[in-house]
Amino acid sequence: MYIIIAGGGREGYQLAKTFLALEHEVLLLDSDPYRCELIAEELGSVVMCRNPSEVQTLREAGASRVASRQGL
Repeated sequence: MYIIIAGGGREGYQLAKTFLALEHEVLLLDSDPYRCELIAEELGSVVMCRNPSEVQTLREAGASRVASRQGL
């Protein structure tokens, strides 16, 4: 399953880590470059350093792919 997580704080980070362990495809969005770097060091290239509240960011992240896979 393809999962987009908005925000790389404590909860977002733990969600990403959990879903990756379950072998899901994960993209974590966060606008803080420092946080993005830390997450990338820990989890790999699953982070996009962009504002998750912007429509263009969600398009680039593949939000339509998430909806289509969920049958929405």
